[in-house]
Amino acid sequence: MRKISFTLLFILLAALLVLPCTAYAPVVKDPDGFLNPYEQSKLSEACNCSDYGTTLYVLLRKDLTSAPSVSAVRTALSIPDGADAVVLVVRHVYSVYYYDMYTFGEAEHIFSDADVDRILDDPKVYNNIKEGNLVDGCRAFTDLCHDVVEEHHLAEQEKARLAPLTAVLVGAISGLVVGGITVLCVFLVYRKKQHGESYPLDRYAKLNLTQSNDIFVGSHVTRVRIQSNSSGGRSGGGGGSHRGGR
Repeated sequence: MRKISFTLLFILLAALLVLPCTAYAPVVKDPDGFLNPYEQSKLSEACNCSDYGTTLYVLLRKDLTSAPSVSAVRTALSIPDGADAVVLVVRHVYSVYYYDMYTFGEAEHIFSDADVDRILDDPKVYNNIKEGNLVDGCRAFTDLCHDVVEEHHLAEQEKARLAPLTAVLVGAISGLVVGGITVLCVFLVYRKKQHGESYPLDRYAKLNLTQSNDIFVGSHVTRVRIQSNSSGGRSGGGGGSHRGGR
């Protein structure tokens, strides 16, 4: 009886240790059955929980001739409003695999366009997915995404650590600049007072203005065209966008 109780207690403790990670585990959705249960498990492990709150999702779909909209991706994966998420959508159309990347929330700013292109064009991602090795390709994608998120947050932590020193340096430099300008202005003012008039114009020269005319010689009109940003940029709304596909 004690052995059974010990075993049950051990299972309960193990479940409690795993729960904080799986409660926030990214979702892998495969409604068309591309993966077997073992492959889904391996892919879920690649999409493990993050210490920084950015969730990874993978959606596998068949016969989608174009990249789904941002709202369709959010609905399909039940991504909460305001959540920080990165989504990989893999589409199988006419025996060809395509894939698209979406970002939501803070991930919009974490992943630059250069990061997105580097991830999508990585040989381990591109070659594996195009050849049908979905698990390996998706795992390479998630590994690269985790690296970008970790580097971003480490940089933010380093910036926060150096913020007091930066503030002191900026204050010191600003004080030196203001003090230098003040000293220069005082010096120039006193130097000007030390010099007399080079030539007394009011004593030896006079000007009597007897006539004045205003002559209009022409005018020029300059037109500046302001480009609108409404037609460019990232597509999508609600804090998410489609970042690119291959």
